[in-house]
Amino acid sequence: MLVCVFQIKAILARKREADRLALERVKERANKEEQERASRAVAGVNHLEIPAELAFIFSKLDEWQCVHNERNVTKVVGEVAKSVYPEYRLPSDIDQHAFTKFTNVYFKAHIWGMKREPIKTPFLAKTNESDYQCSLALFKLILRFMNDNNLSGKKERILGDYIVQKGLLNETMRDEIICQLCNQTWKNDNEANNERAWILMANCLSCFAPSRHLYKYLLKYVSDHAYDGYKAHCQKSSSDTEARTRRPQDVPALPPGMEV
Repeated sequence: MLVCVFQIKAILARKREADRLALERVKERANKEEQERASRAVAGVNHLEIPAELAFIFSKLDEWQCVHNERNVTKVVGEVAKSVYPEYRLPSDIDQHAFTKFTNVYFKAHIWGMKREPIKTPFLAKTNESDYQCSLALFKLILRFMNDNNLSGKKERILGDYIVQKGLLNETMRDEIICQLCNQTWKNDNEANNERAWILMANCLSCFAPSRHLYKYLLKYVSDHAYDGYKAHCQKSSSDTEARTRRPQDVPALPPGMEV
């Protein structure tokens, strides 16, 4: 009987220690995320307006429940296998497509390089006022995604998805979004801030393709300048989505992980 009491006490002691370590890991992760959010801001964005429809979505986030949660996750023991991308062969003429050549021709109203303030004109020419204004609004959202220290969780995901959705719905905005992101990553010395733009770039390229005349310039840019860990993904995604545009039927791109 005495042995059983000691065993129970030992089990309880181990459980308390495990709970303590788990709590410390949670606090450490929260502190790390807070430091990352604080370090990524290179521009003030709290004064930037957001579209009414996005503001409405934000106001309903507390009521929203994700369809996919921990109940849909199968827990396994051991390490999770990392994604392995096969070696990708670049086009033989890729070195002739430096992104600066593209900027010299098409960025007529902009100096190539990261910006801390909203733009007053789109990077690329627009044929109607709606696309013109949409370009300006999207750049503000990109600034917010990259610099908002309070952006996390559901709001972060919704903002990123909203930007991607604009490209999915309007083909003429796709090159504009991609060019804005390339501009914000060029010589961006703030690693946390730079990575935020590459996260958004990776999501965009997973869902829609650049135009034919931008494709090789973009491929050259991501091959030379993608943030650590994003090069292979962006190379493959831009090539896969570009290949989909060659199909005779207009098959809409699906979010990452949902391709058939």
